[in-house]
Amino acid sequence: MGGGQSSPLTLSSPNYPAAYDYHTSCGWFIRPSSRRVVSRFTCPSFELQKMKQDGRCPDYLKVNQVKYCGHNPPRSITITNVTLIKVAFHTNGNRNYGGFQCTVTTTNPNTDKCACSVLPDGGKRKGVKKKKEGQQQQHPWLASLVPTHGTTSDIFCSASVISERFLLTSAACAFKIKYNKYNYEVLITGTTTSMRLAIRKVFLHPDYIPDVAHSESNVGLIYLKEAIQFGSVTMVVPVCLPSTRYHFHSGPATFSGWGREAQHRPAQHRDQFIQVIIFTTLLTT
Repeated sequence: MGGGQSSPLTLSSPNYPAAYDYHTSCGWFIRPSSRRVVSRFTCPSFELQKMKQDGRCPDYLKVNQVKYCGHNPPRSITITNVTLIKVAFHTNGNRNYGGFQCTVTTTNPNTDKCACSVLPDGGKRKGVKKKKEGQQQQHPWLASLVPTHGTTSDIFCSASVISERFLLTSAACAFKIKYNKYNYEVLITGTTTSMRLAIRKVFLHPDYIPDVAHSESNVGLIYLKEAIQFGSVTMVVPVCLPSTRYHFHSGPATFSGWGREAQHRPAQHRDQFIQVIIFTTLLTT
């Protein structure tokens, strides 16, 4: 598939529009002519088995890193800066549904850049708000750290997407996986999508000391093996990082993640957030 406007390519599940079979695995390889080509997937018909509560897709359509499932068609999927697009369809032996039909088109390069994300309310609410359950779309930069092949029940830390390959987390979380990174991965789940990302390298703040209380030095970075496709592919966008000239005094702050509500309670299946007001940036002892 080349640049310019190409002829649409139609992908559909086996037997479509009839129900697909049990225990089916098939796939397609799409090779754009260059990294500058923009490929768009639209799926007007999409009916697969729903996502499990733990974030797993029993039947799924997978486009590169991302798995799609459920009855609602994914939003238009846009992919660029790749030389190969892998599409896979997999079903289990539980239930079968009507399947999917998707159209793939390629167009001239898109020069628009993905903007960093902001909360829907613009951070204008004042005071401390009651903790609420949210969705991935409310905090589209939020990711979780889990053991390899783990689910949302296994989340032990949260991380924020700050670029295509880097995530920001605490040094305490990064330290846990630094010397055993092959046994852990990054999990990003939305309402109908699930993406697992392998970890290539972990960086700790040079002043961090394990098991010692820290504030400014409790910072870590996770570098991914593959770049995240931002925007409509996964509904993932990087969080906005403030300028060093920005002053936070009396401004709003949002804490989000899959933290426990109490010390001995399990992690939440959905991200939660609480909004507070920053009184001062000075630390006192």
